[in-house]
Amino acid sequence: MQRQEAEEHLRIIRSLMEKATVYRAIAAPTALLAGFLALIAAYAGAKLERSLAAVPAGQMSEIQLIQFLLLWGGVLVVVAGANGWFLYADAKRRDEKFVSSGMKMALLALLPSHLTALVLSHVFAYRPSVLATVWITLHGLGLLATAHFSPRSMIYLGWAFLIAGLVSLLQFLAPPDDQYFWLATGFGSALHSYIPRVSPHALMAITFGGFHLIYAACTWPRTSPQLNP
Repeated sequence: MQRQEAEEHLRIIRSLMEKATVYRAIAAPTALLAGFLALIAAYAGAKLERSLAAVPAGQMSEIQLIQFLLLWGGVLVVVAGANGWFLYADAKRRDEKFVSSGMKMALLALLPSHLTALVLSHVFAYRPSVLATVWITLHGLGLLATAHFSPRSMIYLGWAFLIAGLVSLLQFLAPPDDQYFWLATGFGSALHSYIPRVSPHALMAITFGGFHLIYAACTWPRTSPQLNP
């Protein structure tokens, strides 16, 4: 049974690698949609934050959190639905099952990082800036978890998200007035001067907006993807 399972596992990976070009072509429209929606959501979020200037400080954080979650949760739902539709349409075109063994393997590869993101979303629920950094970092880890059967462009995208998430985490280092921390690390003050604090909406716009638009521009299919049966 172990040998049969291993052979089946290898067959699924081989099938996914053969379809990498097709999946890259499908991912380009999804990335384009995600990029535009992220920029729109970031702009709307910034406008809404400026409109809260007259709100009492005690209520502002809660309102900001609700706005942040509704905006970016809406983007997630729309993009996930569009990606599912693209995959369904392609599977139907090739007369294959929508929920195939390859899709199950891909979902299992993405599960650890996205499950962690879900749990940490509750832990850092009242800190949108930390929440954005967590989402960026774990989205990168999720993409890299599919590296053994994803197209190379998807791996580059994963590294871009991971590096951006790790760099943005540096803004949450101890404050400069914590002299013991800065003396102990030695390079802390230099890091703090080069890593400015960025608003959560700006972080999401740079990564989920900018990175996805660059990915779509670089991988947009020049011809209709074809795959021999």
